[in-house]
Amino acid sequence: MRFASLLVYTPRSRDPENEGLGPRRVMFGVKGARPDVLERVAVRCSEFRDTEFADFFTPASTLVPVPTSAPARAPDTLWPGLSMAEALLGQGLGRNVRKLLVRTVRVPKAHRQSAVDRPRMEELADSLEWRGDLGSNLERIILVDDVVTRGTTFLAAREVIHRAQPWLEVCGFAAVRTMSFDVVTQPLSPAIGTVKLQPHGWGHRDP
Repeated sequence: MRFASLLVYTPRSRDPENEGLGPRRVMFGVKGARPDVLERVAVRCSEFRDTEFADFFTPASTLVPVPTSAPARAPDTLWPGLSMAEALLGQGLGRNVRKLLVRTVRVPKAHRQSAVDRPRMEELADSLEWRGDLGSNLERIILVDDVVTRGTTFLAAREVIHRAQPWLEVCGFAAVRTMSFDVVTQPLSPAIGTVKLQPHGWGHRDP
């Protein structure tokens, strides 16, 4: 599965000298769905649409926000994926935004789990439900999330979509990706890569 991301950060647990504080602050702004931060992310993405992101943000793409880890209880529940998708649409990076996936069962937040305890793809897929109409005029879907770690959530969302509409092209965009092996001091790092499902049920992201 193809994915794109604009920014990168190093988790605090991997940064004993706290050198990556700047990128982490940006990440927290994205996760908190701060309008000014998301606007800057979307503007920078638009600046790379003909270079690093060429052929990714196409006019035929429907932006589908990835649900948060728990079912939404109120219309004003914080939903970073939705806010990010709307900011991207505001820069012309897609055809429309549609809330076609919902979380029906709470799952653990990945960043609060050890690597071996994080949910596998099937568990994540079973917690999601597709609300799309089989007659919908969909050509290509970009799943939009705030942060990507291994990419297992992207794979789970694609699995749910393909159960209903297996012909759809599905890719993912996350504003920020983690970098666990090198300490990142500058957040800007636009990239397109892949996420592949591993035999143990987790995703493997490159880069």
